[in-house]
Amino acid sequence: MAHKLTITRKDKFLEESVVVKLLDDFINESYSGKRLKKNGTRISKKTVRNYEYFKNVFLDFLEYSTFEFKIYIFNNLTQSQKEKAGNYHKKFYKKFTSYLYTKKKYFDNYVGFIVKLLRSFFNYLKLERNVDTGEYHRKFFVPVEDIQIVALNSDQLRYILSDEAFNDKLKENNLILVRDVFIFGCTVALRVSDLLSLTKKNLLVQNVMA
Repeated sequence: MAHKLTITRKDKFLEESVVVKLLDDFINESYSGKRLKKNGTRISKKTVRNYEYFKNVFLDFLEYSTFEFKIYIFNNLTQSQKEKAGNYHKKFYKKFTSYLYTKKKYFDNYVGFIVKLLRSFFNYLKLERNVDTGEYHRKFFVPVEDIQIVALNSDQLRYILSDEAFNDKLKENNLILVRDVFIFGCTVALRVSDLLSLTKKNLLVQNVMA
């Protein structure tokens, strides 16, 4: 059951503890099917896991930075308070992304992934919980980077599979499974996250010798 949320005309912002409860609602409603995609279909379990991961990262940031997080209620603010709220959100974005880069050691694309999840939460508050968050979250820039595609040739793949000295080192460090996932990913052109999400239902076995 979603947490009860009461906002009066005197309320200027949602406190951090309330935001965390609403974040739980965001995840639980996505998991239960109460919250759906725009086309009316259920949100995938993989997406819900991403939301859960975002929550953990967000809470880690709050604990690490001692940043007092709040979400301003736009229509209850005076003009000067709206400007102050805008500056506050800029400060939060800068501190949060700095934490992702420096403490978590994430690169642009993954930081962008986290920021998208944050913006999804703000959209949930505005569209599904009727919290007038304003448009501040639309200015949370989503960084991206062009990653060079590196392709292995057949000789390199053969070396990884068959070189005894190389594979002995892998065995010593329990990395044979990592090798197998890597090789499989190279041959089918799937990302690690996609590979690890595969189940038996995704596999089609053909031409198996009896």
